[in-house]
Amino acid sequence: MMSPWAVDANGNELVGTKFFLPGKLKYPNGAWAINKTSTPNPLSEIANSYQTEKIWQALGNIFFQYQPAKWISLKTTFSTGFSTNQLGISNSAETNAGVLVNNKNSASITKSDNFNYTWDNQIDMKHTFGESHDFSLLLLQSMF
Repeated sequence: MMSPWAVDANGNELVGTKFFLPGKLKYPNGAWAINKTSTPNPLSEIANSYQTEKIWQALGNIFFQYQPAKWISLKTTFSTGFSTNQLGISNSAETNAGVLVNNKNSASITKSDNFNYTWDNQIDMKHTFGESHDFSLLLLQSMF
C-alpha cells in the first residue's frame, strides 16, 4: 500500500526513481518520511530476480496378451516413467533474498530426477462344466 518511488524535500513523489525500502522512506536530508517495514521495493524484486526451470519427461508402456487355450488368458503390462527437473534462481543484492544474505547476490540450482515403473500381470480363467456350472477366476499381481 506504499508508493515505490522516492520523494523530494517537500514529500512529492519522484515517479521513476525507485526507493529500495519504501517502508523506510527518507527525505533527501535523511529524515524519515515513513518508518514502518523493511520489505524491499517490489519493482526492484521483479527487475533483479530471475528464475528458469527446465523439465523433461518421458512415459511409455508395453502390453502383451497370450491365450494358450480358449478358457485362459494371460496379460502383462509394463509402464515406466522418467522425469528430470532443473530449477535455477538468481537474486541480486537489491531483492529480499539479497537482504537476507547481508546485501549480496545469491544464486542456486536445484536438480531432481525421478524414475518409476509399474508391472501388472493378470490371469483370467473361465470354464463351463456341463451346461450349468460356470467357473471363473481372476488373478492379479501388481508391482511398482
